[in-house]
Amino acid sequence: MKYHLIDFEFAGLNYPGYELANFFNEMEWDYTFSEPPYFKIKEGWQEELKLNFIKEYWKEYANSNDIP
Repeated sequence: MKYHLIDFEFAGLNYPGYELANFFNEMEWDYTFSEPPYFKIKEGWQEELKLNFIKEYWKEYANSNDIP
């Protein structure tokens, strides 16, 4: 499985840790409600999915040329 992070929300590149934290935070919200407040906090991701995502992210990062 391969993940590609695409930042459509902000104008510039942020620190990877911030991007990941924001990604997980946004996944906790359900914006499909048509009545105020128009969102609901979901139960959250399964721990296995979170850990797999982070593991794959760091594996790809380690193999990239982005390491200072």
